[in-house]
Amino acid sequence: MFTKKDKQQKDDIVGLLGNGTSFEGVLKFKGTVRIDGNFTGEIDTNGMVIIGNTAMVNAQIRAENIIIHGEMHGEVNAHKKLELKAGGKLFGNVKTSSLTIENGVIFNGYCKMVREEPRKLREAEPLPQPSDASEPSQA
Repeated sequence: MFTKKDKQQKDDIVGLLGNGTSFEGVLKFKGTVRIDGNFTGEIDTNGMVIIGNTAMVNAQIRAENIIIHGEMHGEVNAHKKLELKAGGKLFGNVKTSSLTIENGVIFNGYCKMVREEPRKLREAEPLPQPSDASEPSQA
């Protein structure tokens, strides 16, 4: 049920929508939620969303990290990282700062890459000023 990487977050899972179950609505939580069933609606979290290989999701998702093994239709906003795993399908637009796509993924949509933190500009250095000795003398 869990991949090796998912096992690292398994202890943090606060919710599970198992295979064969369906849910429609708004899901807000802290921590990690794994979806293996059918979900339609909206997900908003500062945690992680794992869409399992048996999942069918039609939603708008905003999360820190998102891992997709199954099928996802809708808008995805992964603040830190989005991983599309082999066999996964994503039909929709993406906004993220880090994107990983494995071989065998179907991705049909647009992707906008954004930085996690705003880029800081360096301060401009003053131009060297000509010294008085380099000026031609007037007689």
